[in-house]
Amino acid sequence: MKKQILITVTFIFCLVSAMAQKGSITNIRVSQGTGDEVRLIDILFNLTGNDPFYDITLEVSFDNGASYTAIDNSNVTGALIVAPGSDIHLVWDGRVNYSTQNANFSLIKITATTSTCGDDFVDTRDSKSYSTVPIGSQCWMKENLNYDQSSSGNDWCYNDDPNYCDLYGRLYDWAAVMQVSSSSNSIPSGVQGVCPAGWHVPSDAEWTVLTDFLGGELVAGTHMKSISGWNSNGNGDNSSGFTALPGGYRSLNFGTFSNAGFRGYWWSATENSSYDAWYRSLYYNNAYVYRYDSNKSYGFSVRCIRDE
Repeated sequence: MKKQILITVTFIFCLVSAMAQKGSITNIRVSQGTGDEVRLIDILFNLTGNDPFYDITLEVSFDNGASYTAIDNSNVTGALIVAPGSDIHLVWDGRVNYSTQNANFSLIKITATTSTCGDDFVDTRDSKSYSTVPIGSQCWMKENLNYDQSSSGNDWCYNDDPNYCDLYGRLYDWAAVMQVSSSSNSIPSGVQGVCPAGWHVPSDAEWTVLTDFLGGELVAGTHMKSISGWNSNGNGDNSSGFTALPGGYRSLNFGTFSNAGFRGYWWSATENSSYDAWYRSLYYNNAYVYRYDSNKSYGFSVRCIRDE
């Protein structure tokens, strides 16, 4: 016999007072699933503020507000790093956090605090953590994306070995990167694609903003490459904090993998034709940042850039 969790939702909320570093949260709405989905708690709210980006945290009280317990982010689906907007949607799996058959809560507290680039964040889709770095006016991931998507296109670990995914992130064909979005060369691209909520796939133009800030394509590679991990001591000084590693690629021909340790490849959200899209590449034996186009079926890395 299936056990159901009974979660009684009372519409009483604690709104955190807005301070300079916090956004203002209004119009909180909560509903509970039914039947087999009774454990799922839908939370909707609006967020206003002067900052471009906020970290969202949730707490729940079981004692009429005398104390609060943080809701584990890994059990919340939806945007936990968000820009101001309306109808921001979160889903809390109450069964995971509170396994008792009868769990009652009367107060939910939602806090929106300015998200500082340079802080780590967690991709709520799979609970993987990523470091971030500000470079000029942009906020980049310091690591390649390692999200195993299944909605569109294909992704792989180098040599089909999960240990390479841990080191270099996953390799994606362009369909997987874009997730049915159209090509964009805007700043920002507006293409979330395979990136987490609040982040997007950089356009070709956004990659150019990065390399221009680092001195141009002839020298930017030195400032982007990690200080170790490249073949024959072909490392960079990583003065930008970008921490590029040579994750190699998956070939269109016979699905072979090549160039790990020697070269890194990163897709953009910008196509050059119906068959090809622009990417950036770094090589172990020079400081260049190469800009090429390639067949969309190749497997390259993805770096996400934060929405602003």
